[in-house]
Amino acid sequence: MEKMRAGTDSFAIQALFVVIVVSFVFWGVGGSGPTSTTVATINGDRITDTEFQKEMRRYTGGRTVGDAEYANLSQQVLTSMIEQHLLLEEADRLGLEVSDDEVLREIYGIEGFQRDDGSFSLEMYERYLKLAGTEDVKFRKGLYEALLAQKVLMLAEKSVQIGPQTLKARYIEENTKLELTWFKVSDAAFMSEVEISDDEVAIFAAANPTRIEASYNAQFERRFNEPRKATLHTILLRTDIEGVENDAVKARLDGIRAELEGGAEFTDMALRWSEDLTAGDGGDVGTQAEDQLAPAVAAAVFAAEAGQLTEIIETARGFQLFFVDEIIEAKVTSLEEATPLLAREIMQGDAAPDLAKAFAEELLADWTSTGELPLEKTTAKLLFPSTEGNLALNATTVTQIGAAGEILADARKASSGDVLPKVYNVGLDRYVVQLSKRDDADMEAYETEKDGLRTRMLFAEQQSFVAAYKSDLVSEATIERFIKPQI
Repeated sequence: MEKMRAGTDSFAIQALFVVIVVSFVFWGVGGSGPTSTTVATINGDRITDTEFQKEMRRYTGGRTVGDAEYANLSQQVLTSMIEQHLLLEEADRLGLEVSDDEVLREIYGIEGFQRDDGSFSLEMYERYLKLAGTEDVKFRKGLYEALLAQKVLMLAEKSVQIGPQTLKARYIEENTKLELTWFKVSDAAFMSEVEISDDEVAIFAAANPTRIEASYNAQFERRFNEPRKATLHTILLRTDIEGVENDAVKARLDGIRAELEGGAEFTDMALRWSEDLTAGDGGDVGTQAEDQLAPAVAAAVFAAEAGQLTEIIETARGFQLFFVDEIIEAKVTSLEEATPLLAREIMQGDAAPDLAKAFAEELLADWTSTGELPLEKTTAKLLFPSTEGNLALNATTVTQIGAAGEILADARKASSGDVLPKVYNVGLDRYVVQLSKRDDADMEAYETEKDGLRTRMLFAEQQSFVAAYKSDLVSEATIERFIKPQI
């Protein structure tokens, strides 16, 4: 706000002015005085339900809206009304005024009040006032407030300046492109290298029962509570195709089932008749957990025994028949049974970070000294390089890494081919990174593009500053919002 209040010259904002004029004029038109319902208070002044509902009707065009849309829109409208009220207070504090001539010029410039030749029509103006249910005095008051608020925002925008050094720096930031190449060194890649004896596992398990139980509980459903499973083959005849008659399809599958019961090979029949995607594999569905199957299919499958056919099942796609190769009963692995496995994994997990860190440091040293990708060292660990390019100088994230502020900060200071100076920790992983390519901004092109860049940058900075300025006005005011009225 202090920056705005010390504002200097900058370009005008005609589009924003039109929005403000329309908003204020319609807010002020047709008022019928205060009511007993208060929607909000702003530094002791009220926004009434009458004013609020009028503004809501303007935003909705009088159409009926649902509860969710109403709740969202009502907050936006009330916020806009609060901001407008505070802009008028700020105009008064700054000593800004709008003359009668300025108001008249705006009225004369509104297309809806002009004849075909562009001249002002008093008749059209008066007809509008009558249709809007307002008077000349009230309309002028609304327009006066719109112009006054617009002057405040114009002053805010004029406080935003883009100097030549700032402009050049922004151009360089946007047009210098970086390419990074890196190795991600994860702890998981080193767990298998941690050698632990059975005696060490037993000692650890005895000393850490709570930690092991917590790991067991966290993984119980995924690893230690195995549902009933079945290994299956299937034949599907589809009925979800236009022109197919269900009874005829069912009769065909009855015939196929009869042949299977007579000794035909299921895989041969599936290859010949099935319309499922598994037909080329002889109908092989693989092993499926009970909760992976549709309820009707699961019921039929587990009603059969290994080596048997199921009954024919009607599904959303058609009629289907299964051959049950094997039934694998549900199994719960107890905490006692899982303890040696979990103790070993926890010990490996504890030791792996040190191995990963040591390897990453070695990798950094080797890569820095040779400047060549250390593929012999990394391939042996099944670690392979990744690359991402076209990163702007002011980027803060790398798509494949995520938030990478420290990496990019060092990359900005590096030259093409430089290996960055440290191992970077991002999340649970470590990264060793090279600036594999740097394309600096074309400063000759800057001379031809800087005017357009200044216009875009100034507009963006102005919009950002105006939004922050209005936010400051709201934060400094004493505002109370009440329960939203219903349309």
